Amino acid sequence: MKDSWRGKNIDLLQLGNRILQFFISKGFKVVLKTKGDKQIITVFPQQLNGILDKISVIISGKPEDFTIEFVPGSLSRSLLLHIPFLSLFFGGYLLKKGLESLEKIDALEKEFWRYVDETIWFLQSLN
Repeated sequence: MKDSWRGKNIDLLQLGNRILQFFISKGFKVVLKTKGDKQIITVFPQQLNGILDKISVIISGKPEDFTIEFVPGSLSRSLLLHIPFLSLFFGGYLLKKGLESLEKIDALEKEFWRYVDETIWFLQSLN
């Protein structure tokens, strides 16, 4: 999912750091890279999270006009596409893991967007 904000005039580096902390608090390993006016946060799955895919969060733009994009990987979805073939060898185990991962990614994304909205509101109130 992707969302845009205009007229907020917030510190995007501070926003990126707060998003980074959000994922760390959930037990993920994360890496933040900055390229020009883009911050790319890569969130790596951990066994305890039950998520199979890495997730990328991309913050781009300027403080008064920026976009945030939440991009989950495709491993869970590709597992579901190949289930008929793979189930011959692994039974329903991979189907179950793929479905559980997608459910957890969806729940995490909903929580992420709530957190982003609250954080943007908070950072804007500092100005």
